[in-house]
Amino acid sequence: MSTTFQYLPAKPISYRGCLLHSTLELKYILTIEDDYEFLREYCSIYYDPKTCLPTSYIKEGILKYTPDFIIRHRTNNEAYLVEIKPAGFDDTTYLQSHQVIAEN
Repeated sequence: MSTTFQYLPAKPISYRGCLLHSTLELKYILTIEDDYEFLREYCSIYYDPKTCLPTSYIKEGILKYTPDFIIRHRTNNEAYLVEIKPAGFDDTTYLQSHQVIAEN
């Protein structure tokens, strides 16, 4: 038996000049802000769905993936793309495809 995850309506929250989509995103920011800088501005990655490779040419058939955050560690400057999902969201195909796109 397969079930589909249903989102409840999120309550947007403003924090440090950023509009966050949910309290889940706020909780995440509060846990990392001592060690990381974060960027909430939308940074879209355009990609070819056949190859999952990024492209700078936007044309018919090209898709867009926008991660929730870009974070950078304050001391070692390592950067990460972050996607926030609730615990009940377990669509691994969706998450795995976005992981491949981000890594490319």
